Amino acid sequence: MRRNNGGFTLIELIVVIVILGILAVTAAPKFIDLQSDARLATLNGMKAAINSAVSLTYGKSLVKGVEKNATGSKVSINGEEVEVCYGYPCAEAAKIQKVLDIGEFKKCDADSTPAGDWCYEEQTDIKKINIYIANGYSTSSKCYVTYEQPTGVGVAPKVALPSDVSC
Repeated sequence: MRRNNGGFTLIELIVVIVILGILAVTAAPKFIDLQSDARLATLNGMKAAINSAVSLTYGKSLVKGVEKNATGSKVSINGEEVEVCYGYPCAEAAKIQKVLDIGEFKKCDADSTPAGDWCYEEQTDIKKINIYIANGYSTSSKCYVTYEQPTGVGVAPKVALPSDVSC
């Protein structure tokens, strides 16, 4: 009487390993780019946080009656006085930090990775600030959110990601 062990042959095992290898090679690129997707999602979250904080600040400015003042007026946000420009936070790092309440927030440094989660670059001549994810910052990075303060009464600030965002 002959017994059939019912095990796999060497050829069957090799075929299964080859099929698993092909599946891994085709699926791997989808998972490799997760870090870029995570950074983009983080930037979109920061954009939403800025929009919410800006709306709250403008509401407080309306209540206080200072929404028409170009500069010099202050409203209380998170227990601190914040200078507003036409009712919205002025585009300066210290003011944005108070409104967003994001903890450590330092100027971006091209020579080293900034401490904390976020860093900034100010463009005071055009009243604009770029907020970067500190981890992975570089001078050529397109991974930031821009806040540009309003230029007049009834004009909302511009909060946007670059059109060619790449993280």
